[in-house]
Amino acid sequence: MKYQVQRLFVPLAWAGFALALLALLLGAPDAPVWAGPPASVPMPRPASQAALGISNWNTLVWDTYDGTYSTTYSIPVTITGSGPADYQWGRVISSSNSFSDTLWCVQGGLGASLVAGIDPYTDNVTTTVTYGPMAFRNVASTELSFSAWISVANGDGLEWGYSTDGQSFTFVPVTGDGIPTSAGEAVAPAAMGQWYTTTLTSATSGNLASLLGKDLVYLAFRFHSNGDGLVDQGVFLDNVRVRVQYQTTLYMSMAFRNWFQPITYRDNFSNWDSGWPYGGIRQESSSAFVADEPEGTIVDIGQEGFNPFVALEYSLGYVKDPDYPAESRYHIWVRDNGDHVFLTGPAQTLQNFDFQAYARLWTTDMPAEWGDEFGILLSPTPINPFAPHGHGVYTFQIRLKRSDSGTPEWLVKKWDINDAFSHPGTELKRGIQTDRIVQTPKFFNLMRIERNGNKLRFEVTREGMAWKEVYNITDNSLPDRLYIGFFAAHTGKYSYNMEYHFDNVYLYSYPR
Repeated sequence: MKYQVQRLFVPLAWAGFALALLALLLGAPDAPVWAGPPASVPMPRPASQAALGISNWNTLVWDTYDGTYSTTYSIPVTITGSGPADYQWGRVISSSNSFSDTLWCVQGGLGASLVAGIDPYTDNVTTTVTYGPMAFRNVASTELSFSAWISVANGDGLEWGYSTDGQSFTFVPVTGDGIPTSAGEAVAPAAMGQWYTTTLTSATSGNLASLLGKDLVYLAFRFHSNGDGLVDQGVFLDNVRVRVQYQTTLYMSMAFRNWFQPITYRDNFSNWDSGWPYGGIRQESSSAFVADEPEGTIVDIGQEGFNPFVALEYSLGYVKDPDYPAESRYHIWVRDNGDHVFLTGPAQTLQNFDFQAYARLWTTDMPAEWGDEFGILLSPTPINPFAPHGHGVYTFQIRLKRSDSGTPEWLVKKWDINDAFSHPGTELKRGIQTDRIVQTPKFFNLMRIERNGNKLRFEVTREGMAWKEVYNITDNSLPDRLYIGFFAAHTGKYSYNMEYHFDNVYLYSYPR
C-alpha cells in the first residue's frame, strides 16, 4: 500500500508542477480587454503590449516569361526603351537554342523578327523592364532572385535597379558571372555565355535593405549597349522572383493567451495605436500607385484626378469624426469600381462569442449603387487588407440600393480570398429589414454575429431597439479561434467615392 501511494503521489506532483508552470506562462492579460460578463458602462482601457512578429514569405513577383504572369500576379510589369535604336526587351516564344520562354534584350520593338541565340543585338540600345509599384511599408525583409545569360562586348551589359517613385532609378551592374558589382564598376566585364542565378536579400544587400519600410518600390532590369560597333548575342533574363516577409504586430490580449476564462474586448478607436490596419492603396495598369499614405490620403492622378484604368483604390484607418472632432471612428474609403476590402483587427475570439460593431455609410459624391456594401466579418486567419488572403471567411453586410431613399438589404456571404483581385464568394442569404437597417448617410446600424458551438447567428438593430435575428447557420468546420474585422465593397459600375465608418467594437467571448 505504501508503494501504491508513492506511485500515485509522483504523477500528481508532476501534474501540479505543470499546472503552476502553465499559469506562469499564460500570465495576466495586459491588452485592451476586460474579463467578465458584458457590461453597459465603458471601462478604462489598459495599456496594450505589442509584440513584433514576421510573416511567412510572400511572393509578389514570379515571372518565368511563359505568358502566364499577367493572369497570376497583380504587380504591373512595363517595358520601355530609349535612345536612337528602337529595340526593347521581348519574350522569346520558341527557340532552337534553349532560350524559349525567356526575355531577350532586343526581341521587342524593331527586334521582333530577330532570332534569339543567332542574331546579335545592335548598338545604342537602352531598354528596361520594370516591376512595380510594390508596397514595402510593412516589409521586414525581401529577396530578389533572377537568372541571366550574358554574352556582350565590353561596355555593354545588364543592370538591376530600384526606385521609390518610379521615375528616378539607381542601377547596379550585373557581371557575366551573375554577381552584381558595386555601383560604379564597369558593366559586364566578360562575355560569359552561361546561365547564372543571382539571389539578393535585404540581409546581404544594402541596396535592397534601403527599400524596407518604403511606401513605393519599383524593381527593374536594364540592358544597355554603346555605339562602338562591337556587339554579341546579348542578355537573356528568366525566373525573376521577388519575395517579402511582412512585419506583423500582435496585440497580446487574453484572447491570444488564456483560453480558459471569458474575455471582453472593446475599441471605440480613440486610441489610434490599438492595432487595426492603417494606410491606403492605389494601383492601375499604367503604373500609377499610392500605398500607405499618411492618414489614408489618396493622391489623384490622371486628368482631373480620374483615370478609367484604375484597378485598385481604397484607404482605411482611424479618422476624426468631422461632426464631432472629439470622437474617432474607423473608416474605409473605397473609390474604384469592383474593389473589395477585407481586413481583421487585433482580437481573436474564443470558441463562443458575441461580436458587435456600429457601421454606417458616411458620405458619397454620388448616390449609392447596387453592390456598394459594408459590414463585419469573421476569418479563421488574419487578413492583411493590402495583400488579402483567407478561406472560409464570413461577412455580414448591408447592401445599398440605387438611391439614398432606397431600401437596403442585409446579406451573409462566405468567401475564399485568393488575393485582392480574386475572391469568389457564396451568397448564403439576403433579405430586407426595414425597421432595423438604414442607408441614410451618418446614421449608424448595429450589426452582430453570435456563435454558440458550431452555430452562427446574424442580427441587426438600431439604437433604442431590440436585436432582430435575420439568419443563422450551422458550420461544423468552424475553427476554435476566429479573427474579427470589417468588410467593404464598391459597385462594379462606376468609380466614385464611398466612405464607411465603424465604431464601438465589442467582443464578449468565452470557452465551451
